[in-house]
Amino acid sequence: MAGVSTNAIALVALLSVLFTSVRSAVDYDTAVARSYNSGWLPAKATWYGAPNGAGPDDNG
Repeated sequence: MAGVSTNAIALVALLSVLFTSVRSAVDYDTAVARSYNSGWLPAKATWYGAPNGAGPDDNG
């Protein structure tokens, strides 16, 4: 009898963790950022160095 209740508790705990992680997923839609008209643009990567260098630290 104790094994059944332990398995049930483990199942409920697992389902609650999965439900919480799905509900708190980040929305990466950029339309929300644009809708506020704040002047911010979506982020983009910038690289100032040589293709095989360490970036701006090696004057590349």
